[in-house]
Amino acid sequence: MSQSDDTCSELTEEELEGRLNMVPFPPPMSRRVKRILFTGGPNGGKTTALSQVAERLRSMGLQVFVLPDTSSSMNTAGVGFAACSDESGQKETWVKNKLKMEMVTESAFIRIAVASQRASVILFDRGTLDTAVYCTPDKWQSILKDMDLTEEDLLNRYDAVVHLTTTAKGAEATYDAYHIHSGLPKEEAIRLDNRLREVWSGHPMHKVIVNDSGGMEEKIQHAMSEICHFLGVQSPMLCKQQFLVDIGFIDKVKQGEWNWVHSYLEEFSVEITFLEGSTSTANTFVRRIRRKQPGAADSFAQCTKQVAPLTPKTPLWLPSCPSPPHTMLLSPEVKSPTSTRQSFTVNASISSVSSSSSHICSPQAQSTPPTTAAAQTTLRSTESIITKREYDHLISTQAMADSRTLHIKRRCFCYKMQWCQLDYCKQAGILLLEVETPTSKSSVQFPKWLRDHVKTRISGTAEEVTLQPYTLVGGIDKCSSE
Repeated sequence: MSQSDDTCSELTEEELEGRLNMVPFPPPMSRRVKRILFTGGPNGGKTTALSQVAERLRSMGLQVFVLPDTSSSMNTAGVGFAACSDESGQKETWVKNKLKMEMVTESAFIRIAVASQRASVILFDRGTLDTAVYCTPDKWQSILKDMDLTEEDLLNRYDAVVHLTTTAKGAEATYDAYHIHSGLPKEEAIRLDNRLREVWSGHPMHKVIVNDSGGMEEKIQHAMSEICHFLGVQSPMLCKQQFLVDIGFIDKVKQGEWNWVHSYLEEFSVEITFLEGSTSTANTFVRRIRRKQPGAADSFAQCTKQVAPLTPKTPLWLPSCPSPPHTMLLSPEVKSPTSTRQSFTVNASISSVSSSSSHICSPQAQSTPPTTAAAQTTLRSTESIITKREYDHLISTQAMADSRTLHIKRRCFCYKMQWCQLDYCKQAGILLLEVETPTSKSSVQFPKWLRDHVKTRISGTAEEVTLQPYTLVGGIDKCSSE
């Protein structure tokens, strides 16, 4: 009998059931490499969506490559389309060579993914058919004929196409802010969006994500849900419930009491550094994520989170925590006069979790009325993938002088169709569990190995619980974990 069989035989029936309900990572896929393209008009949310979707899929153990937009790379190199002359035929040459570059680069990424023999997803920031917007339909067909290509050939290069509609259609206020910096008229943005939607409409997996009342966050989540559904993996849910976990659980994991669980976890090290200029209403930070898988590359992102101004609130003190309490929100309003350590308060209500129960209901279903506090809602958050060189440059030139890098150990897992994220921040002295649920009133079921260690539930308004666990405010150590 193998060692794993011995381990299984020692588990109780309840523990065996818990193991059966854990989803192993990476999840199975019908084909080892999937190719997903993002397109759409200006300011549609592609950059932020690419970063968030990539990290979500990586947290499931999938290998994810993100191929940047070729036209942006050419612009950066000084070979922008706008600078080309139409009279000499330079623009047509630009279009043809852009198309060639895209096809060569895409094929290279696919070959590298196949050679890795790992379940992989390649995310494309625009693709070959996006090139059609640079010329008239007749000229485009002429170029395809010269290159011995058809639109069907280009459509077949991708397994799915996600079109993020420009905010000029349905979210005009957001686009007006973008227009100040880009100078692109709203009418032109709509024309480009319509043209892109037309050229990609022939793809059998063409998904159009429109702007609705939920804002950019909900729009990106919709796109992520479509992608997860296509891949056959756990889709994100709108509501997030957060729980404080006994910090002693970390020591027990280190001692090897639940070694078998590690085969169902995806583990990361997250480093957060806040940049100069961050305030209580607009925070900017850079993030580095290191993965435990052998050969996995680090990922880097620059993020901003714009929130509504804080209102006076009463801190909620946990009986089991030393002073100052270490919980969810770092606030400049509450600071211990006798300690130089950073101070945390909970901008939400807290309810205890019964250790005798395998699940917990929402505060609305509990008999004790929760204490309420002022909510802080997210107005807009964006993020973009950056290179290590850009990351190092931002760290060396723009890191806040009075801020230190936060180190967070993250473990992701899926239990009974619930996506769970367990964050341990040693500097803050907290262990925070975030669980995605269909509604704020949904009950949460915990696996046996974690159940007895969940102490308290952090709850708040619908907007509040969708915030990331750590949000930076003010001009002291700022903490945000994406």
